[in-house]
This record gives sequence, C-alpha cells and structure tokens, in this order.
Amino acid sequence: MEKMKCPVCGAEDLGDPSHGMCNRCWWYLAPDGCGVDFGYLMYRIKTYSDGVRRMEIRPRGFWSESIKVSEERENFSDLDSEIKVDISWSCGGVDGTLNPVDTAISFRDAMGFAIDTAIGWRNLRKKEAEQDRLNDKKD
Repeated sequence: MEKMKCPVCGAEDLGDPSHGMCNRCWWYLAPDGCGVDFGYLMYRIKTYSDGVRRMEIRPRGFWSESIKVSEERENFSDLDSEIKVDISWSCGGVDGTLNPVDTAISFRDAMGFAIDTAIGWRNLRKKEAEQDRLNDKKD
C-alpha cells in the first residue's frame, strides 16, 4: 500500500488509493458503512434486527471511535422489554492531525452530540412505550 494524505482528516496513513481517503475514514464513510462526516466528527449508526441501535462517533483528531451511544434491551430474550440508552467513551488514541487543544475541543463537541442523540433516542423510546401502554388499554 502506498502512503497518502487523507483529504477527510488530514492524516498521513497507509491506505487503499482507490478509497480516496485513509482506512479509518473509509471505515466510517464507505457506502456500506452508512457514516456521516460532520467536519468535527464522523459517526455511523447500526440498527440491529431487534430494533436497537448503536452509534459510533469518531471525533476529529482521534484514530478510532471514542464515543458510543447504544440501546440495550433490559431482557435480551424478550423483544417487548424496555430499551435503555447508554453512553460510553474512551480516549481511543489521537492521530496527531490536530493540536492537543483542538483535539480536546473536538472530543468535547462530539460528547455533546452524543448526549443530544442519547436524549433524543431515550425520549423516542419513552413515547413508543407510552403509545404501547395506551394501545394495550384499548384492547
């Protein structure tokens, strides 16, 4: 593989020239990755067969997803069980494309995005549960 400068994140990385970007950005932005580039972060959302979602967020300046927003069923074997929303984070390692202050700002902004997403998902699940309760009362 040849060395290239990624036009998305600016990293100098070994990548597949046919992708037109580094492998880390391709992981998020490939057509089958369903990722979105917001400039200060990249994210992708996976929806599983039971309807729960998982979002992986890669803030600019980090080489891997550092923040995850996920939904989990309270009882994995019961598809009608309550769905909880969780946020987790770790450093993930910096890629050197930003200075330390800008990297921290990127992480802070991505964390705010994750919190807003988690609140939205939680509120949506609450509305769905309330609608299900109302429908059960009608029956």
